[in-house]
Amino acid sequence: MALGPHTVQNSHREQNNMLKHEPANSFDANSRLSRALEEAKRELARQKCINQEILNSKKEAQEELDQTTLQLGQEKSLKLMHTKRSRSMHKELDRLKRSCNQDDVSSSRIAAIQSNCLREKKKTVLREDFEELKVAHIVTQAKLSKELQFEKDKSAALQREVEQLRRSSPSSQMKRQSPKIQWTRAVQLIVF
Repeated sequence: MALGPHTVQNSHREQNNMLKHEPANSFDANSRLSRALEEAKRELARQKCINQEILNSKKEAQEELDQTTLQLGQEKSLKLMHTKRSRSMHKELDRLKRSCNQDDVSSSRIAAIQSNCLREKKKTVLREDFEELKVAHIVTQAKLSKELQFEKDKSAALQREVEQLRRSSPSSQMKRQSPKIQWTRAVQLIVF
């Protein structure tokens, strides 16, 4: 049972009044004071427990409120998503109804129209993908051809350098010849 602040004050007043009206025997006064002190301590402990319970219930209520707020946010987003989906379905249904005459509306006709619409959408997506791939292929091909041309130019420049080095040094011509030819030339030079 929770005691209000007025009840606690009233009990303290009663204890003080009792202390004033009783005889002033020092032993009795000390025992009454110690009893009153013990009673006040018990009352304080009781009030602390009550305050702790109130704090705990506030924390629990706040946690429940936070959880409820989170759930409401999730439900709101789901509701919004379902509302959008429902609107798009209604628009599609209205479009299908307008495209058909009321006299010859049948489920097979609606299904055929719907499949044609889906097929057209798929074709459009495929065309867009094809165009993107085409552009990517052209870009890649141009890049590779530039790299290939660069390598060809580099190879041709190296080939020209090799040819210039071959022409400029006659000793290198001897080194390139087979050892047998080199030996016979050396013999010819010595003999003549």
